[in-house]
Amino acid sequence: MDFVGNCSKCQTAVYCKGGFLDGVTEHHVLYCHSCFAAVLKEREQAATASGQGDPQAQRDPACNE
Repeated sequence: MDFVGNCSKCQTAVYCKGGFLDGVTEHHVLYCHSCFAAVLKEREQAATASGQGDPQAQRDPACNE
């Protein structure tokens, strides 16, 4: 188990366990799993509040990719 860094939100130590990162990086920012789940939930709530909603739901129905 190798120390990678600290979560940018809660400062919890994040490690590499068995060759896998036990956390999440996004745009060069390191998060523990709990904080990243909270970040995603905050974004979802902000998108819903602003009327953007689910980007997948707003796809043009004529586009069948």
